[in-house]
Amino acid sequence: MKKVIFLCFLFFVTPLTFFAQNFNQLNELIETEKISLGQVSYLVASSINLDDENLTYDSAFEKMKEKGYFLEGSKSTDFVTVKKLCGFLAKAYNCSGGLFFTISKKSDRYAFREFVAKGFIPKDIDPMGFVSGIDAIGLLSNLLEGK
Repeated sequence: MKKVIFLCFLFFVTPLTFFAQNFNQLNELIETEKISLGQVSYLVASSINLDDENLTYDSAFEKMKEKGYFLEGSKSTDFVTVKKLCGFLAKAYNCSGGLFFTISKKSDRYAFREFVAKGFIPKDIDPMGFVSGIDAIGLLSNLLEGK
């Protein structure tokens, strides 16, 4: 029951920046069981206004990779874990945090711990679990509202 209420809340409270996105791609993101790096890149690129008329998952991924958000061997089709998503969002939105978070240059591990501490994600979630599309939108929404 809590999950249903949480998902309904996230669906209706997504930030206004998502309305600029292509509806079909946003719908595809919501229905995705395991979100890819390309899809997450598209979501972030759209919310920070890096998008253009021809933005695709792959082009958004390449833009984010050029900025140094992903490792060199990463592909846009790789699935995203909770820990990796937290690290990417922390870098993309230049989040501030605690001592180890800052010293580690926003590593995925400490980004995950920082997001748990700030209440953006539940503390009992598996950091190595894969992220669904609706959960990624929810985390981004929590980050943007809490920032």
